[in-house]
Amino acid sequence: MTLRSLSIAAAIGTMLSLLVAYLLLRFGVFLPYAERQVLLTQNQELSRLHDNLSLWQRELEQQNRDWVLSASVLADAQGQRRLLRSPVVDAIYQYDNSLVLQWHSAQPGLADTLLDQDEGYARARLMPVRHAQQPRWRHGWLNLHGQLYGYSSGTLCRSQLERCDSGFLLLLRQFTQASLDGLMANSNLSLALRPPTHADSQLPRLPYEATHVERLRQLVLADDGGMPLRVLQLQHQAQPPDRYSRVQWLVLLVSLLPALVIYLLLMRLVAQPLSRGVRSLRAMERQQQHRAVASPSVLQEFRQLARIFNGLLRRLSQQQEKLTALSRRDPLTGLMNAQAMQLFIAQEWRRSCRYRRGLAQILVEIKPLTCCSEAANSDEAAVVMARVLRSFSRRGGELAGRDSNGLFSLVLAEVDQPQLEALLERLWQRSAELSPFDRCPASLQIAIGAALIPAGHDITKQGLTQSDWLEQANNALYQCKQPGVGGWRLWSADSDSNPLE
Repeated sequence: MTLRSLSIAAAIGTMLSLLVAYLLLRFGVFLPYAERQVLLTQNQELSRLHDNLSLWQRELEQQNRDWVLSASVLADAQGQRRLLRSPVVDAIYQYDNSLVLQWHSAQPGLADTLLDQDEGYARARLMPVRHAQQPRWRHGWLNLHGQLYGYSSGTLCRSQLERCDSGFLLLLRQFTQASLDGLMANSNLSLALRPPTHADSQLPRLPYEATHVERLRQLVLADDGGMPLRVLQLQHQAQPPDRYSRVQWLVLLVSLLPALVIYLLLMRLVAQPLSRGVRSLRAMERQQQHRAVASPSVLQEFRQLARIFNGLLRRLSQQQEKLTALSRRDPLTGLMNAQAMQLFIAQEWRRSCRYRRGLAQILVEIKPLTCCSEAANSDEAAVVMARVLRSFSRRGGELAGRDSNGLFSLVLAEVDQPQLEALLERLWQRSAELSPFDRCPASLQIAIGAALIPAGHDITKQGLTQSDWLEQANNALYQCKQPGVGGWRLWSADSDSNPLE
């Protein structure tokens, strides 16, 4: 593959990466955010539509209140009635307490309906519950002769609201195309009404809160009994983006410019200089400006010297790695020495301070046995104890070591007090059982001390330092070394008792 091809491949890879990043941002961030905003706007439009329908009905109910409270519907002492007119009222019906029609003023098209029939029980569902001293009102929707009407009914009262037992007043207002145009102007929606069908029984009803974005919705307008009267077809003004706009195309093109810049830089700074160098070398070869090798044996000798030199470098690197590893380990037991343990403890202490992780240190001291020589006792006991401690430090964050004075240490991260106490008990038992001195009946004399910082404990708030923590572990070890004590001792940072002295 030529350098020019590599430059083109790098530019294409950059372009594809930017394109994928743009598509991820568009479909993973921008479009979901836009849909949430559109859904919020559509719910606001639906709420305004419901408020405007309620306002249209409240205008009729307010007129009913005015006529009921002023007793304008009732006839005077001479039997004369006032001329009642209102731009929001298309029909007026007055009924007695038995819902028998007493007087009405309506269009001829409303004749022979349930409003002027002799049976009053058919109109009972339209009337409010009567109260003797207080007027009551009710409003809703009606479908009469295929036309949609809003109605408002109220209980008639005598003057000064002495008694509200003079019958009922029912006002009608036809929902015309002008009313629909007013709703569209106030709610920013495109609306249309159609009669309901049997398939519309599953449609949602007003008031309605949308849960997903739709361009077109169908909502049912029902009466007080839940019977569908009209299906309201609406088209939202707020709609989600369905195609790339000019700004989005511009952003996409701008995001592809870095690919062109990378291609030009690679060609100018890398490909062209290298191509010029290759052409120069070929020109030198053609002009025989280089000295040819006299014999192939020289090249063979040079290759052998290069292989020997590379082998020496590899062996030197391996020996250096071995020396570095040996400098960090105890020569007798193979555990980490004091210097390596100090670095590991400092690192785990910083992590415990930052993340409040649990941290524990166990110190183990072995006294020489009396049945054998002191040197043999110390070396063999150290090997046995190293094997025991190595079995307890197999996870990350756990390290066992031994210093030059023969003191063993085991550092454990993310451990709580019950786990540490169980581990100390197992360590004590295994140390007593793994005696290498089959020729001597005596057992090892072991003292174990531990210091624990529980998980979640705030070290900085208590003022505990690393040296204080190590000193508490030494104090616990010192208590076990006292005559007649033995076993193990544990100090915990969240213990209510005083620190070990």
